[in-house]
Amino acid sequence: MVVHSVQQQRVRAGSEVEAVGRIVVANAQWSMRSGLFRVVVDPGRIKPKGLSQEILTRVDEIRQLSPEDAAKGRPADISGVVTWALPGDDFFFLRTSPAGSACVTFPGRCSSPKNKYLRIEGVTYNGGFAPAVEIRRFWDLGSMDTPPVREVTF
Repeated sequence: MVVHSVQQQRVRAGSEVEAVGRIVVANAQWSMRSGLFRVVVDPGRIKPKGLSQEILTRVDEIRQLSPEDAAKGRPADISGVVTWALPGDDFFFLRTSPAGSACVTFPGRCSSPKNKYLRIEGVTYNGGFAPAVEIRRFWDLGSMDTPPVREVTF
């Protein structure tokens, strides 16, 4: 849930919150009555003291790394849809619109997570052709269909 307006609370508009309450639908608008909420604090997004590297949160930031910078193991936290995976292989491609795709390595073998919406925490490495991410932790956020393919005719 994202806060659009809050009365008598010190929460910025646009903040992500966890909420519980009674949902009311009136005139095609959803609102919550008798609700309680708290601001979501994601420990993965808090930069520990002494950490000089910022967490990369967008694929375009990862793709812009030089091979040397990627090899330093920069922390990354990205979310997207798995668009390509070969069952039994140790990598897949994660698409985050509009930034593009990133190669993500899963230690060991993984089942095909195609069309899964995942949040990935990991570190960058030099993937040879382009910087890539090695998973440290991940969250399955559900499944998503890929957009329909438009046929091309000549």
